[in-house]
Amino acid sequence: CLHIGDKTPWIINVIVKAPKGTAIKHDVCGQSGLMKITKVLHSAVEYPGDYGSLPQTLGEDGRAIECLILSVFPLPLTCVAEVRPIALLDMEDQNGPNSKVIGVPNTEPRLSEYRDLDNIPDHVKLEVSEFFNTYRNLEGKESWARVTGWRDRAAA
Repeated sequence: CLHIGDKTPWIINVIVKAPKGTAIKHDVCGQSGLMKITKVLHSAVEYPGDYGSLPQTLGEDGRAIECLILSVFPLPLTCVAEVRPIALLDMEDQNGPNSKVIGVPNTEPRLSEYRDLDNIPDHVKLEVSEFFNTYRNLEGKESWARVTGWRDRAAA
């Protein structure tokens, strides 16, 4: 069974479920290990980074904690990425709190200076917030999400 990582909280393992630039999210389907499409975004948007989950964790919503990886290149679907958490995006949706860890690939030299919330360019924060504020808009009245704030690495 995949573990969150031996270097937690400095480095965490994240299973990529939606590569950067796609509008399709997948999950592992039971014992087969095959990927099943679990969400197709209804809006004309795409994930602004690689989107995945932390193994052996439970978030505020009772599901695995989710992470948006700010990457230069899309990471392969289902790969396990070693990620350095740098911020926490506070969110809520129709089911309650649903915060996301924001991180960068630990071995990506182009992002080595991203260590905390203050290192994320303002425009990137705006893009991420805009995505999460609007990606459910066309799903119907019952489905909504909104960003309520950003917190630093210590909160992540």
